Amino acid sequence: MNPFFKRVKSLLLEEELSSRIFINSVSNYLRYLVLIGCQLWMIPFLIQELGNEEFGLWILVWSQIGLLALMEFGLNTSQIKFIAKTPVASESRRNLVQLFMSMYRVLSLFSFVLLMSFIYYKSGFESLPKESFLILIVGVRALVIPLYFTCYRGLLFADQHIWICCGIQTVSTLFYTGTVALVISLNQSIYHLAVLNLVAAILEYFLYYFVCKLIYQLPKLNLFHFSGIQKVLTFSVYAFLINVAGFVLFKLDPILIDFYGSLKDVSIYAIALKITENL
Repeated sequence: MNPFFKRVKSLLLEEELSSRIFINSVSNYLRYLVLIGCQLWMIPFLIQELGNEEFGLWILVWSQIGLLALMEFGLNTSQIKFIAKTPVASESRRNLVQLFMSMYRVLSLFSFVLLMSFIYYKSGFESLPKESFLILIVGVRALVIPLYFTCYRGLLFADQHIWICCGIQTVSTLFYTGTVALVISLNQSIYHLAVLNLVAAILEYFLYYFVCKLIYQLPKLNLFHFSGIQKVLTFSVYAFLINVAGFVLFKLDPILIDFYGSLKDVSIYAIALKITENL
């Protein structure tokens, strides 16, 4: 390993617990402030550049993908709980990491099949190619990529490297906001917005993977390693119920408003929804 990366690895692993808690708390608040600030600027900007109809469609597509995202089944919470309880260099921890990597990979592949089936339903019966194309991009961004790579983020959380996750999320948010400000002002297209969002997600999850490769000796991927899955799923079901409640609270309203109203109504409602999501 390069001497520079060896030094970085030692700094990451040698933090004292008290210092790590402080750094985690401060970085989380900073991430939160950056996110709120970017959203407060971006919402009126997107409405002005894209219009109410396009912005309403953007919110509606994210709500529809939120329904498919429930197939994560609460595994992220389970991963943090179980891995945090096992010693770093133990064989049981290695088996747990391999188990979650296998489960997430299978779910990612299955989610892509489900996403394509959903797109076929939308375009085949409602003739909405524009919305279907957006669902494809947003679905890959919000469903397929996170499921494939989120095990690395969960590993960092379990070991209390939350400040790293907050730093990566902040970088991704600033990158996304900056590119949106530049590109959307020149090309007022919702498709450009979707692609920029996808690129920001790829950047974020690649950084999780890179940091984990730097810190840990990750096990080889084995799609058929499911030892201990029953214990994990027993706990995950409770986290899944919480995720369902979160979907009903924050994602179901735009779908219902579009069903009974219009995309303009969705856009107006989304202004308040986006603000309250982070409060």
